[in-house]
Amino acid sequence: MWGRSSELCDEKWLSLIHSLGEFWRGRRWSKWVETTTELLISRATRDDETDLYQWTELLEGQWLWKGKARDAAVAACEQVAAFVELLVEAPTSDGREAVDVPTVEPDAEWLWALEMQQMLKMNAREEANRRGVAKDIVWPGCRVEVFGSSLSLYGSPDSDVDMSLMTNGPRRGKDLPPEMLGFYYLKRLLERKVWDEEQKGTVILPDVKQLKRVRSQARDGAVGLYTSKDPKQRQNAVFFELQMELLGEAASSEIDDIYRRERMNRGHIATSRAQDKLWDSKHRKNELFDLKSLLEGEPECKIQAVASHARVPVTRFQYTLGDLDYKCDLCFDNELGLRNTRLLRAYASYDDRARDLGLAVKHWAKQRGISDTASGFLSSYSYVLLSIYYLQVVRVLPNLQDPRLLELAGVSAEYYDGVNIAFCEDRDLATVFHEQNSADRDSLDASISELLMGFFEFYATQFDYVKHAVTIRTPERSVSKQSLWGAKAKSWRMSIQDPLQTSRDLGGMLQFSGQRKIADEMRRAHVLLVRCGSFLDMVC
Repeated sequence: MWGRSSELCDEKWLSLIHSLGEFWRGRRWSKWVETTTELLISRATRDDETDLYQWTELLEGQWLWKGKARDAAVAACEQVAAFVELLVEAPTSDGREAVDVPTVEPDAEWLWALEMQQMLKMNAREEANRRGVAKDIVWPGCRVEVFGSSLSLYGSPDSDVDMSLMTNGPRRGKDLPPEMLGFYYLKRLLERKVWDEEQKGTVILPDVKQLKRVRSQARDGAVGLYTSKDPKQRQNAVFFELQMELLGEAASSEIDDIYRRERMNRGHIATSRAQDKLWDSKHRKNELFDLKSLLEGEPECKIQAVASHARVPVTRFQYTLGDLDYKCDLCFDNELGLRNTRLLRAYASYDDRARDLGLAVKHWAKQRGISDTASGFLSSYSYVLLSIYYLQVVRVLPNLQDPRLLELAGVSAEYYDGVNIAFCEDRDLATVFHEQNSADRDSLDASISELLMGFFEFYATQFDYVKHAVTIRTPERSVSKQSLWGAKAKSWRMSIQDPLQTSRDLGGMLQFSGQRKIADEMRRAHVLLVRCGSFLDMVC
């Protein structure tokens, strides 16, 4: 089930190994159960149901648990049962074979098209107002740029205004600098309390001596089970010993990995780069409070918060323009955010149906309460990517990052962390390229009502999120989670690759309960649309 031991060494294994030291001394049983169960359901697929049931049988042994440990065992069994249920209900196809746009009943066709027209969109005047907010903010030698839903064409009049204060002018050339990270995040990075990865997870570095001790304990700890007088213990001895052996292998592999990272961390280049970023971010933190003081002097501004401890520092405030109030977020030098906005705008501008479907999906997610990363759901940005990916799969949209299209359009490569983030913004060239390379031309004429139905049918019944990732960079082929994120991939959650920050999984913020609700809502929406129910009144 687990594969090679090197694939086991991620944050969950580190946490598990840490807890084992006290596990053998009779403490923290509940933590050990929780961590092991999380690890199991993160790696398991449909082929591993037997192993999952073996784990629950082990946990159900009355001889093993007392007090909080028993409560943890019961909760773990319930979690495994919920995970198995999720696996059973998840689509088994990769969603890339014979994906056809469904037909829609005439009455539903008319109703849904009318409802799409009723949804509020950001118009040109509203965009101009938001640009006006940015122009009113004056900072010596800098400019303020609007990005996000205010300019991507996927926004509504009640969307927040995301802005970035650009201190060094437009960034162009072969290599773009990485995003500016928060001062406290980088300080912890230099202290080696977190790893510099796209996800926000933190890991306390293990002590090598403790890992060696745990390795020895893991290899020796199962011996007593075979000689136990309790038949339940002897029955589970083989399975329990196997898990201990795997933990021992994981500990050995992690020890080797620590030594490797230590050698890398001692390198002059890695250290100096981190220190430079820390120095820059320290000044950004000071400037953030200077900016707060400047904005407080403006009668139109009302400061709400300064998130200086965040991974990307931001000032949040309300700005009054005429008789309109805007909620605003202002950060520093978010070049990647500006480019991402242009990419989404290019897709929305390519075909009006792309914008309409994205706005409809965003509205549905918000109304159903599944569009809040703080609560363990996907972001509204993620839902837009889901809509774009579906439209690429059914050949309505091209891949604007296709290397062949970039060559045809003469778009030069631009790199972020070694990844080419260039894309084509020439609609006419993209149209010619897409028509020449689209095998299925019938879907090019699909109505917005048919595409709305098709979106929910695709994610409710066809796309296998247990194995595959949503990748608008490479929609021509199915991409496995393992190939993108290795041991960090989790089978129970949907994974969505950021089209520019390719190492970032936007599904990383999902909690298990959030994923279950999203899957349930996808199926619910599909069933109601099949019954020709109102999208705004029933589906949402």
